[in-house]
Amino acid sequence: MHVYKPKRRRTLQWVAMGLRGIGSLYNIWPLLLIATAVLSPVGPYLLTDYTYERRGSYRHMIECDYLGLQGRVQRSAHEGACPYVVITRHD
Repeated sequence: MHVYKPKRRRTLQWVAMGLRGIGSLYNIWPLLLIATAVLSPVGPYLLTDYTYERRGSYRHMIECDYLGLQGRVQRSAHEGACPYVVITRHD
């Protein structure tokens, strides 16, 4: 009669199990991306409007309005320009 001895898992077996677990998340990555974007306090905002003053042929931007998942954000322009996309915190 043999006494039961549980098998020890080898290191590569643990790595393989971890990779299979991560691989199962591949099917639901769009849901994880949306959940992260909604729950995150920071996120991407797209430029929707800006105020400027003319300086010759150049538009010196003063204030920028952005729209994102958490709503609208108003920021002052940095060095007279508004980037099209910013990643910022919603105040």
